Amino acid sequence: MRTRPGNPMLAVALILAGIAAFPAAAQDTPEPPAGQPAQPEPGAPDKGPVKVEVGDLLHQCDKFPPTRRVGARAHIFREYQAVADTVVLVDSPEAAADAIGTWRGLFRFPILIDDGTLGATENIARFVRAFEPERVVRWKPVDAEPWPDDLTARAVRMIQTIGNIVEETDPPKSTRKLIEKFREKNIGPQGVVAIDPEDPAWVAGLALAAGRVQPVIFLKANSKVNRMMTGAEMRGLAEALQHQLEQVGLEWAELGDEIDMITIAANLPSRVGLGTDGKDEKALTDLIGRHRGGVGTRWAWAGMVFGDAQTALYRAMCGIFIAPKDAWLFDGYGRGDPWDLYDATSAARILDEAGYDTEVHDTPQNRAADWRKACNKGISTDLVMINSKGNMNFFDLGGKKAFCGDIPLLDRPAAVHIVHSWSARMPVSPKTVGGRWLEHGAYLYYGSIDEPFLNAFVETPKVASRLLAGMPFGVAVRRDNSPPWKLNVLGDPLTTFAADSTAGRRLGPELPIIPVESLREESASLLTRGEFAPAIRALVLAGRDDDAARLAAALIDQKPESFGPDAARWSILPLFRTGRYGTIAPVFARLSPEEMGKHFLLLDALWDAARIVLARGPDTRFEGLLRRNLRPGQEEHDAVEVAEYINDRAGPGEAVHFLEGVSPTLPNEHRRKPVLNAIRRFGGPSQP
Repeated sequence: MRTRPGNPMLAVALILAGIAAFPAAAQDTPEPPAGQPAQPEPGAPDKGPVKVEVGDLLHQCDKFPPTRRVGARAHIFREYQAVADTVVLVDSPEAAADAIGTWRGLFRFPILIDDGTLGATENIARFVRAFEPERVVRWKPVDAEPWPDDLTARAVRMIQTIGNIVEETDPPKSTRKLIEKFREKNIGPQGVVAIDPEDPAWVAGLALAAGRVQPVIFLKANSKVNRMMTGAEMRGLAEALQHQLEQVGLEWAELGDEIDMITIAANLPSRVGLGTDGKDEKALTDLIGRHRGGVGTRWAWAGMVFGDAQTALYRAMCGIFIAPKDAWLFDGYGRGDPWDLYDATSAARILDEAGYDTEVHDTPQNRAADWRKACNKGISTDLVMINSKGNMNFFDLGGKKAFCGDIPLLDRPAAVHIVHSWSARMPVSPKTVGGRWLEHGAYLYYGSIDEPFLNAFVETPKVASRLLAGMPFGVAVRRDNSPPWKLNVLGDPLTTFAADSTAGRRLGPELPIIPVESLREESASLLTRGEFAPAIRALVLAGRDDDAARLAAALIDQKPESFGPDAARWSILPLFRTGRYGTIAPVFARLSPEEMGKHFLLLDALWDAARIVLARGPDTRFEGLLRRNLRPGQEEHDAVEVAEYINDRAGPGEAVHFLEGVSPTLPNEHRRKPVLNAIRRFGGPSQP
């Protein structure tokens, strides 16, 4: 169990004091965050409570170089925030914004959107498992002022929401006034957030602006993250952002001034085509924040938070509230030059010595089979670091390819750093390496849109050292003073990774919003009424996987008539996470055919569970499900794997028969080649 502070009045003190001061009893004064300047001496103990001015701490960061200054400031805010020990679920981005509007000063609490989808269910559950709150509740605003449809009015409402958090008695109502208040309190800004009020990710931008003390500026998005932006469009975007910074009076033109970080909270193309033919592709987040239309010297670092409302807000909340403590590393490279420079074992040693719990897979246990062995049951970690070769839909480990379906399910939200070509080319597509990590719950990702060449990446041990030195993710992963290139930061670039982070002081579960409904009460009520599918889902949302899995297993065994497609949908992943692999086959079979192929999360859980079960011996239930559920984008490779299971059970004849049925369904000769090779290997015809 986490130790929680025993001062329930601290929340009230914070609300009253506002953001400029963090009250603490002298004997309770927290240690300064790792790598940060020491706090002022609190004075003699017999003088009672003192106020430690956050502005004074932030001012001390000015002596750091820009690469560390921006991270030190972000880290101070995260470590000194006071956090209610409750996760709040709402049903819309507008309700989430209303909840954010009740944050005051350094007092805040996590807010996530439950839109009823599997993606939202798993994002919420994953966050809850990492955050470990005392309770999870639902909240619906009562008599709240509706959010306006007019985009200008909506933008003004966002600014006022941030203003209310900073100064409750006389809240600023314009960006210029907000910035004046930041300066008056000596608290910021730490960066700027660029939002499209019409884009689904707007509420994530509002959360990051409020949580990290940043003003907002505005842009127009087009919701096409996988597409490519033209050079002219990028220059127009860059100039518009810079013009707004000028208009509101911010100092931005050099590193080390007021604006050293830009967070784009919008669904924009993540690639930019430069050159006369548009074929010189660069990463959007390495162009924004540079002079000369994106190709000059850097004046700020950048990152991009995108996705639908619930996904984007999940990614923002993870950066604000999840304290990193574990790292998982896999090095697919061999020995020798230049691979030794990226050695994951060296990176793990650096993290381990700082206090991280690390798990590292390196030579000679770094082949595709070792990957599957390490990943088949999913992984539970906060930071993932990988070295591999390949393309956007596969990664090479020890001379053998692994595919997107081999990417592990995540028990907790994770930041992912991957030295690999092309992985982030189409980050919205789960048929790509980067897209599958994000689909599985990564909230922060660094990867390449194209072929970047190895030396474009900061060496993996150096990334670990830079993160531990206090650099935020968006700075630590980039080479200093490098020209614009092909590597994107996807997520909140101000996220920090100090090994002793607590992500704030935990208070009690009390909230400034009412009424709320506990998920514990909700699940009990649903069970009493015999509404088993929503009850299972409520248990999963509350982080009660074992209870959800036991209920699902009991129903499928004792009341199968009560266990329909909805119950199956919510049960598969908690069954997987609790190791009840054999039960997944009868549960998965309850899904409708449309549902079976709809969710990569469920398909990957099926395949991972099947591998575990089939390694023990033939199982026709799992074999049949795998035959009918080849995963989109890698059907040929899945088919060859299924044929191996068939061969073990029934011999090569049936394996060849199965593959001959799959081959005509594949779209081209390149995709058919692995299947035809397998047919020949099993003794089938030498020609298609």
